[in-house]
Amino acid sequence: MYHINRIISKSDGALSEIVGKYCVEYFALHPKFILTYFNKEKAVNVKQPLLKAYAGFVGYELYFKREGTSKLKYSYESFKEILNSASQNNKETEETFKVFWKLVDETIKNMN
Repeated sequence: MYHINRIISKSDGALSEIVGKYCVEYFALHPKFILTYFNKEKAVNVKQPLLKAYAGFVGYELYFKREGTSKLKYSYESFKEILNSASQNNKETEETFKVFWKLVDETIKNMN
């Protein structure tokens, strides 16, 4: 996770254009791990800038998917369901999911 976090933190320009797809894919493959990672030891507050960066890249990619310009295999609804399902029955990860998804929605709203 360390290396992808560094890429997300420092990404700009052309790299930023491809990072979103990888963020979505990684989150879809490891949703419980991701939600736990950002929640661990109140990390949702400590890692807030990183969480915002991930949410931004995910939001951009889901926006472009909706507009038909991304080849992402997940729609907004299907990706949201993957994360939501992974957060069920765990109060801490449910809260992390809500915070993350609010940031994703804000990104998409700002794209309109």
